[in-house]
Amino acid sequence: FRLDGRNIPGLGGLDYTFEPAWQFGKVDSPSNRGVAGINKSEDIQAFAIYAGGGYTFKDVPWTPRIGYAYVFATGDDRPGEGASKTFDQLYPTGHAQLGYIDFAAWQNIADHQIHFSIKPTKKLMIDAKFHIFSLDEEADAWYSVGGGTGFGGGRGVIREGADLFVDPKTGLTKSVDDELGQEIDITVKYKLFKNFGVVAGYSHYFAGDFVEDTGAGVDRGADWAYLMTTLKF
Repeated sequence: FRLDGRNIPGLGGLDYTFEPAWQFGKVDSPSNRGVAGINKSEDIQAFAIYAGGGYTFKDVPWTPRIGYAYVFATGDDRPGEGASKTFDQLYPTGHAQLGYIDFAAWQNIADHQIHFSIKPTKKLMIDAKFHIFSLDEEADAWYSVGGGTGFGGGRGVIREGADLFVDPKTGLTKSVDDELGQEIDITVKYKLFKNFGVVAGYSHYFAGDFVEDTGAGVDRGADWAYLMTTLKF
């Protein structure tokens, strides 16, 4: 189900999007794949949601827009045991909703977003988004942007969750943190001519405690930048 609204009479510059999804039925059991003579299935009960809203100040110079969005998809607190609760995004479009650096899938994820954009001129637009990522369930995995190619993420798993980990500094067993990290995306769009535009972007990912807990104490961020041109015929 998806509800989307903008330019609503009487509500000024308000815009909103609300999109929940529910998965149910049966899927192949991951533990039995490829085992001759075994054809076992298990139930899946999972859901996800994208909900966001913003306001554009149309009578203010540079027409600024501020907004907030929440992206969530369930994970499984006991992978491989009983019904699966990991939402499967099936046909991923995470680049549009979960950060341009493409570190997260719409699976076992919670993402709080703050949006801000301005239009200094009719040709120039500057957009900034800040993401705060965490796992729904630490026992499940952190899935990459293509994680929905198979049930439970398939080849998309990039870090296994474990609930517990051994601290390499102390040798003690501790609980895995669910904080994946934060990301900032800055995009600049300029319409140079009527049919020719330029887009530049920069993203930085601040690695969180989950990265350190599951990466032998290594906690490093990442940077990504791009330049793109578009010609319309």
